[in-house]
Amino acid sequence: MSLSLIDLAVLIELVEKQLYEYERQSKNPENSEQIQDDYSELIVTLGATAGNLQDEYEALYFQGTSRPTYEELIDGIRARLER
Repeated sequence: MSLSLIDLAVLIELVEKQLYEYERQSKNPENSEQIQDDYSELIVTLGATAGNLQDEYEALYFQGTSRPTYEELIDGIRARLER
């Protein structure tokens, strides 16, 4: 099965949203130290997945496509998350 740039963009956004939430929870002083550590471990695992998705997206991306570059995609996602 091969994924298109649109498929990858959707997956990248989902992973970035989850990473954002995990990072928020790992720094939440209301969570116990163990829970914060658990979130930190999940961040490492999900970060590796994010890296794989980035590699795939960049491998399929070509100049002239109507899709954003990886950096533009990430910047847009992060801007929406921080609102």
